[in-house]
Amino acid sequence: MVGNFDFGYGFPKNQDGDFTTILDSVLTRISGNVGTITSLSDINPGNNYSHDPFVSVYTPGVAKYNRRDLVVNLTQMANSGGDVLNFIIGETVNQTVTFHSQVLNASGGFTLTFNNGASSALATNTQIQDLIGTSVIQTVNSTVTILGDISGGNSTSVTARNLRVRTEDSQNNFSFDTSNATPFTAAAVTFGDPSQGDANVSGVSGTLTTLGTVSTSEVAKGQVYKFTNNNDGTGDVGIRRLSFSVGFNDTGTLAGASSQAGGTIDSVYEDEATRPIGDNANVIADARAANGIVTAVEVTDSGFGYQHNANLTLTSTNTENVIILSGVANVSTTGIGPGYWASKESFLNTKYIHDNDFYQSHSYVIESGLSLNKYRDILLQSTHIAGTRLFGRVFKESVANVAISVSNNQIQRLRSSNSEILETVNT
Repeated sequence: MVGNFDFGYGFPKNQDGDFTTILDSVLTRISGNVGTITSLSDINPGNNYSHDPFVSVYTPGVAKYNRRDLVVNLTQMANSGGDVLNFIIGETVNQTVTFHSQVLNASGGFTLTFNNGASSALATNTQIQDLIGTSVIQTVNSTVTILGDISGGNSTSVTARNLRVRTEDSQNNFSFDTSNATPFTAAAVTFGDPSQGDANVSGVSGTLTTLGTVSTSEVAKGQVYKFTNNNDGTGDVGIRRLSFSVGFNDTGTLAGASSQAGGTIDSVYEDEATRPIGDNANVIADARAANGIVTAVEVTDSGFGYQHNANLTLTSTNTENVIILSGVANVSTTGIGPGYWASKESFLNTKYIHDNDFYQSHSYVIESGLSLNKYRDILLQSTHIAGTRLFGRVFKESVANVAISVSNNQIQRLRSSNSEILETVNT
């Protein structure tokens, strides 16, 4: 028995892929937005700088492509009165880039093959849109393969651009030829992403019957960051890339949007002195320091948990003029903070002192004309709340009759000599 070992490289889409596998079959694709940073805010400025800090903004998914700014060599530059028109630093330059594509028609349509061996026609819009950006592959023989990137299509026809022919020599060295504008022929093709967003799909294929060509165009955008006038009708213009997926061609013409300067492109090369897109943000950080701003610091609450000689940073609460100080913790004694009472239950000037029995927050008193033992059991079974303490107090009210009766009395004043009644008074 002879073992068959497949030593794959562990690619994300297909771990079994190796140097002989089509890249589109082993690498995943992501979609995202590429733009320009307009502002940065809410950055902690730090402290103790001896020089202005360097700020780097890095976008891994973009910077890893290493697409740097370009230098374009121009000839036959536009002039005015015999003087070459100079590009303006910062102005926008555009170039219309034409792509030659091949239309691949399959009269019988394209077929989805499932893991269980079943198959169906590629028909839905979702399935067709999933093809865009993937590769279409046509195998000529064991050493020649034709490839293209799908840019659109329908159930019976797809358009492929970025056409190339891959060849392999006896030493397993690969080379790509892009000179053939229509490399595909009427033969079988497969697609580099067989899953089509569905793990049950094992392959997508079809047989080409007729072929066609089509040209599409997109605009490459850039911004002038330097210009050299050679004073002989030629010049070198530095262009900062503003478009990620569309690059400048090394043929055709180039013109400035504001200066009307331009010329015929002679050559294009990357400026190695520049950083790639995604790592080329120019952020100027200005660190300032001064002495004598703060003369004293008053500790109102010392806090806790500080280590002796630890570095501390103090930030003011003034949002308009933030002052940041640095210092060293001097932990020598227990900190002092303002005291406070959590409650007034133990105050001597209150009416009662908390005793965890009658005078507490979870006790209550029932005042009734009956003693507690007359109704205690009924109360505990009906309305008493668990966790509270019950007390009873007998309340008696007596009403006394205090009506006053008035008798008829008379007071007489007499003459003492003969007992003569001089005056009578009723009370």
